[in-house]
Amino acid sequence: MATPSKKKLPAADFAELTGLSDRQLRNIAQKGFFPPPERGEYDEDKSLRGMIRYQAELLKKKSSTLTEEKEGLTRVRRLREEFELEARKGEFVPRDDIGPELRSISMHQRAVLLHKLERELATKLEGRTTVERLALLKQAGDDVCQIFNRGVEKWTAEAT
Repeated sequence: MATPSKKKLPAADFAELTGLSDRQLRNIAQKGFFPPPERGEYDEDKSLRGMIRYQAELLKKKSSTLTEEKEGLTRVRRLREEFELEARKGEFVPRDDIGPELRSISMHQRAVLLHKLERELATKLEGRTTVERLALLKQAGDDVCQIFNRGVEKWTAEAT
């Protein structure tokens, strides 16, 4: 290994050589890549070696970032291919196709629920004890759930 020289490099020359500003060079020196300037001059050997090490680390980071981006792109491509395969197999229903159907089911269920509560249940509850009312409420809830389940089963049977 060569003996380090005691030669000094003026800050302006170092900036011109590297294409960086004096402020950027001082920031790199502050990160520990080479000693900061003394009276506007850098230690030539240590500064040039430090600048080479700094540039090598930048390249390694850039390479690492590029590798991460490539891995991310590969993951996205794989997910897209899996999605397209599921679509070809018919394992899902596109949102645009399912939305109107779900709204229709939901509106039907709402109408059934209101009819049960307003027309049937309200009249059945009159004059009943609390225990009887609770039993009727439970039965009405079970009936509504059963109606909803039939609607969903009908829809899922048609979708498959």
